[in-house]
Amino acid sequence: MLAPFVTPSGDVFFPLASNAHALLAGGAVSSVRARLKMASLLYRRVLLEGGSMTIQAGPTGTFVARQGICSGTAPAWQTSWDRSRGQQTPFAVSVAREATPGV
Repeated sequence: MLAPFVTPSGDVFFPLASNAHALLAGGAVSSVRARLKMASLLYRRVLLEGGSMTIQAGPTGTFVARQGICSGTAPAWQTSWDRSRGQQTPFAVSVAREATPGV
């Protein structure tokens, strides 16, 4: 016998990393907004992890950087135009063992 459906209540947390990945994988910003709107109808509070996540990916490697909240800067959603423009820009990350400590 199936248990009766119970409407969710309380708080729900949206982590930064999982939602940033959804945007990088090709989902539109509107899909994340839709999930947030639905959560706001079902839960008492919707908690968002603050900050930003920068992801660069290409055929030769990837780079991920998380940054906390910067005071004085408003968060911004990445548009599909910004994503397309970013994909056309090359990037490089140099990594090496530290030869001289502190340098």
